[in-house]
Amino acid sequence: MTDDRFNNIGRGGTVKEGIFVRFPDLIPALGGHFWREDGQHGKLLLIGESNYFDDNDAEHSDFRDAERWYKAGDARLIPDYRKTDVGNYISYPTFNKVFDIMDRVLDEAGIEHEAGLSEAAFYNYYLRPAYNDGRRKGFRPQPIDDEVSGEALSGIIGEIKPDVIIFLSKLAYTAFGNYCKAKELAFHDVVIELVKHPASWRWEANGVARNKARIAQLLREHWVRHQADKIARHNLVIAIGGGGCNIAASLSGQLPEGTELAMLDTDADSLARHGDKARTITLQGSQAEQEAALRDLITKDTGKVVVVATLGGETGTRLVPTVLRIAKETPRVTGCVVTISFDFEGRECVDKSLEVLEEIKRLANDTLVIDNDRLKDKHPDRNFTDGFKACDAEAATYILKLLRQ
Repeated sequence: MTDDRFNNIGRGGTVKEGIFVRFPDLIPALGGHFWREDGQHGKLLLIGESNYFDDNDAEHSDFRDAERWYKAGDARLIPDYRKTDVGNYISYPTFNKVFDIMDRVLDEAGIEHEAGLSEAAFYNYYLRPAYNDGRRKGFRPQPIDDEVSGEALSGIIGEIKPDVIIFLSKLAYTAFGNYCKAKELAFHDVVIELVKHPASWRWEANGVARNKARIAQLLREHWVRHQADKIARHNLVIAIGGGGCNIAASLSGQLPEGTELAMLDTDADSLARHGDKARTITLQGSQAEQEAALRDLITKDTGKVVVVATLGGETGTRLVPTVLRIAKETPRVTGCVVTISFDFEGRECVDKSLEVLEEIKRLANDTLVIDNDRLKDKHPDRNFTDGFKACDAEAATYILKLLRQ
């Protein structure tokens, strides 16, 4: 089975042609309801450890030579008679124990579903098969295995964007953690957990009921309830400064249900004009006092946070990074819509805008930058009032898109 979306993962690295161009049979298996359009559960990715080859396969495959497996142009990879066995789309009897728990959790929640893997995705972490010598089947990864496997899973996460990843292999879980640490990678918006492998002796030794209960609890908390939590937790649009508040005012009456609009400024008189459209907060006192007010606004019950402001002035330029940092103290999706100063406002304003913009891009998951001068060039026949209206409309469209994702 092929899926072109994975073709660029690892391309130009250790596996020059691309990891899943070389190993198309090993792409993750995506169930038909992995993306659940009705939002009744999130996207769940289960991670196993590896496939197993034995002495009979060694006559037809170079799987015991790690360097050749990943690099050699003439390497013997997965024999044709093995391709059905290694595909992640097959149902491993061992993992039926996990699929049964998934089915039960969905039934408890009253969610109609298909059986087994159809509601999730499955992937074996290591791309090189372990050697089953008849006595033990444990995988002994080489450094190149850890490097390629870490790169592969990182790319998969980027492509399919799972909400929850459950590792069924401690070896794979530890290896991926080490890879992320070495590469300074972080997946803040993904719940990543480890459970006992259903085929391991620890599954029985630690108590089958206990292991089943742990998996079920993880699924209830982070999978089935994931989308419901997004709806229950209120999303928040935070407009900062006079320019940001003017942009946000155009959203009045358009925000999705469950979204709060808050306007922040140091100018109480300016905020008073918007009191009928939003919650208004006048920022006063020291920086610490202002940050305390922001933490009162962004609570554990807050879902997505979208910040809108104009850069170059005092309030927006200073506060946007602060708001985003506070929002990211708890893992959540953040978006930001900012405008860049006109050239006629002075080089200092423009430089200040561009400097803080780099920090904003590092902090926010999504950023829309509206360059006022380019907007002016795009609509040369419009006066400034109409130009600002066009800017507000573009910003509003993007904010609504972020909130509805």
